Amino acid sequence: MPTAVLLHGTGGSPAAWSLVRAALGEDWTVLRPPPEEMKRTLLPPGRITLVGHSYGGWEALRWAAAKPDRVAHLVLIEPVLFGLLEGHDDEALAEVQGVLSPFSLRALIDFWGGPGAWDKVPMDRQFRLMAEEPRIRRQAARGARLPVERDEFETLEVRTSVVCGAATPGPAIVLCEHLADVLPNASLTMIEGAGHDSIRTHVDAVAAAITAPAGTAPLPPP
Repeated sequence: MPTAVLLHGTGGSPAAWSLVRAALGEDWTVLRPPPEEMKRTLLPPGRITLVGHSYGGWEALRWAAAKPDRVAHLVLIEPVLFGLLEGHDDEALAEVQGVLSPFSLRALIDFWGGPGAWDKVPMDRQFRLMAEEPRIRRQAARGARLPVERDEFETLEVRTSVVCGAATPGPAIVLCEHLADVLPNASLTMIEGAGHDSIRTHVDAVAAAITAPAGTAPLPPP
């Protein structure tokens, strides 16, 4: 039985993957550790499908670069690897840096969800995010840097699927397109109508990207 390890993004929890977990069905063993606990997670023997969304993609790429022989398929769903934009698209990078400095939860949520997104967050979730702000701030700062040296991107031979919502913020689209070009064994899937939260809003397309057999370019269902 294949194993999928799903790493959620900043401000999320393993429950963020609940719909994707259900879509994968009983044919998969699924683990959902907190992203920063990946290096301490007990994995079954053999190669895994490693999936990271947002900040989870940052941690997933770092782990895959350290242990490429353990990864059969790396799926990066809008990973926050914005340091890769330096020298490629400085305007997009500057937009991201403007969100991160000075840091605020409102600016971060509005960046990903659009103007006014923070005000639409239920009050109980706002309080939870505010309680987690130090960790969110730390993860956001990491997203502006690279988890591995730049030249390691060009030598990472792991089969990789880069997944991006077509309605996500422009800098994330630029990053995903560039990442798919830089990684030597990567394909790019654009999900029409999806924003940054595709793991909840476009579950079938995300599940298709995770389960796509080698040698195919995963496409969202019609």
